[in-house]
Amino acid sequence: MYAIEFETTINNGTLQLPEQFRQLPINSKAKIIIMLDDDNQSQKTDFIEMLANNPKHVEHDTEFLSREQANER
Repeated sequence: MYAIEFETTINNGTLQLPEQFRQLPINSKAKIIIMLDDDNQSQKTDFIEMLANNPKHVEHDTEFLSREQANER
């Protein structure tokens, strides 16, 4: 394998190949790695933040394991 690097925009889940790479052989196998700019980081949702903003309530009669029960193997 050899590497080709270019920048493009993702539109509706589709990547546009630059013109110079459109002549690759038909059925070429490729390994695609997508690296996003840091400004796209805000789209990720932190699990703790998600729970803090949308708490999950449990039923009042829910029984939880004791520390000993949870640590049993």
